[in-house]
Amino acid sequence: MIRRLIPILCCILVFGLLLSACSDSEKREDGRKYPVYSDDGVLTGYEREFHNTEGLLSRLDVFDADDNYDHYVIYEYDSDQRLIKESTYGADGIGKFYYEYEYDDNGEKSKESYVTMSDGYTITLFENGVISEIYRYDAKDNLISHEVFSKSTSNET
Repeated sequence: MIRRLIPILCCILVFGLLLSACSDSEKREDGRKYPVYSDDGVLTGYEREFHNTEGLLSRLDVFDADDNYDHYVIYEYDSDQRLIKESTYGADGIGKFYYEYEYDDNGEKSKESYVTMSDGYTITLFENGVISEIYRYDAKDNLISHEVFSKSTSNET
């Protein structure tokens, strides 16, 4: 009986080692660049990740296929470690846009907003990405229009 168990236990051990090796290879090391490929295997660029003390992604540097620095994204989390904001900046450090997220009492995402940082354009997304509101601002941050969308009508104020 023990002779039969030894090969089985060895197989389980080898399988476990292979799984852990695969998991470790998928973990990204902070500050190291990794190539990014399209679905058809073409190199599209590089990414460099940084994580906070909780192990959550805090910054992502993005490079094009020629290894030129393109932009970076900063990730912010609430006390429950839920993503609440991801801000994208150009290589020059000037803000481009950000997404903000709100959650309901059950921890489900209840609101998602897209805000451009340069031209005062805000889109609030609800219900699986359906646009529900659009705010537009002038260069002095004055509200110039606000559109509210429903399934059947569109109202502008």
